[in-house]
Amino acid sequence: MTAAQRAQAGTAVRAYADTAAAGLGEGWSAAIHELAADALESLPSELDRAVARTDLGARGSWWWPLLAAIQWLALIAAVISGVWLLLPLLLPLWGMVAPGIPQVEGTQTWLDGWPIPLVGLLGGVLLGIVLGLIGALLSGAIGAARRARADRRLRKQVHAVAQQVVVLPIEGERERAREFAVAVARAAGRKR
Repeated sequence: MTAAQRAQAGTAVRAYADTAAAGLGEGWSAAIHELAADALESLPSELDRAVARTDLGARGSWWWPLLAAIQWLALIAAVISGVWLLLPLLLPLWGMVAPGIPQVEGTQTWLDGWPIPLVGLLGGVLLGIVLGLIGALLSGAIGAARRARADRRLRKQVHAVAQQVVVLPIEGERERAREFAVAVARAAGRKR
């Protein structure tokens, strides 16, 4: 715990002890404040253990490798298509015969007449961008859900530690004070 967190926890535990000790005698109040001081001593280590044993559910998703593989394929298709488009320009510079660039034909769509390497380059780049956006949206949504679940699990563990280390001992002392008061009242009633 940081110094600020320790101070905040100390303030909360002391306030709880003050509220629990209200209306009790001086001895009982001192006992409750002593229990609160003991709780503050052990609270950081108990919280550390609770956090360490909490399963935060941090694991990878099945779709990450699949999305990454498709993005790599899109990148490879774009690079190969880009090189294929450049070959007719570069090969004649080195004294080689430039291959022809085939075009899309027979689809009866707007793609008819487009160079196949250009379609591969644009398709690979667009697919990579779309998959990146989809991945970002999915990761954000899944990350937020996992973060909320981890937060709930941690808060549950912190609550359990607070109950065990702070509340139960102080409430036990309050119960002993109540039992003592009942016993004193009975004893006083019998003596009359």
